[in-house]
Amino acid sequence: MNRVVRVGILLAMTLLWSVPGAPARAGGGCHGVSLTDVATTTVRTQAACFVPTVARVSPGDAVTFVSGDGVEHNVTGVPAPFNALQKEQALRSGTDLAFRFREAGVYPYVCTLHPMMAGAIVVADGGPAGRDAAVLASNAEGGGGTLTPWQPAAALAAAIVAAAVLAAVTHAAARRRRAQPLS
Repeated sequence: MNRVVRVGILLAMTLLWSVPGAPARAGGGCHGVSLTDVATTTVRTQAACFVPTVARVSPGDAVTFVSGDGVEHNVTGVPAPFNALQKEQALRSGTDLAFRFREAGVYPYVCTLHPMMAGAIVVADGGPAGRDAAVLASNAEGGGGTLTPWQPAAALAAAIVAAAVLAAVTHAAARRRRAQPLS
């Protein structure tokens, strides 16, 4: 196994073990922006963060991701892409993306260009919920997604881990392409 991939996996495992115990770190590589958890249908990029870190919406709501910091980002669902995101979707400066969340659950996402930049959409019907009521859903549009009990902090940790592993694998693949001799 390539050294870069091994180091990436080791880093990801370290993050997985450290983040759930410290949810304030879950927002990633943010500078000057703290973890936020609010009811809103708009998520902005600010200082390499998704703000709010956790957005709470009702089933059927559309969430708009707005570029707000002049840096290119993308929005990629974790562990499987949002239904509308078969692959990462670019979020360039001055643009926005919208996704509709029909099913209750926790939908973690990352920016694969900035692996520590993560957030989650929590879709709930407003009824009473216990501590373990959140679910990690693999499909934002519903229909066919699998649901597994997760807590929002664990969902953010999974998003960060997945982004770190993806970054390590992408870097390793790019190095292999550069290292191939020209014929």
